[in-house]
Amino acid sequence: MFPYQCSEDIFRELRAVSRGGPVDYYGITYDKIDREKALLACPDLDHPGTPRLTRAAVPPRRRQARSTRWVPPAAEDSTTNTR
Repeated sequence: MFPYQCSEDIFRELRAVSRGGPVDYYGITYDKIDREKALLACPDLDHPGTPRLTRAAVPPRRRQARSTRWVPPAAEDSTTNTR
């Protein structure tokens, strides 16, 4: 049986298991998410939270998207063909 009644129960579990780790979510609550909108690590309830990186925080050379040409698979598996 799935022991959780709602998504917040699952989030409480994530908070508990991440406590003390490199990315600590323990201090993030649903209320804090509503107030701050975007948080990363937040090790305790009094911590303001690490803001999410924005485009302005990433150097331009790291922002470049590179496209590639699509190539079909060498062989199609007829059991997965949905056409």
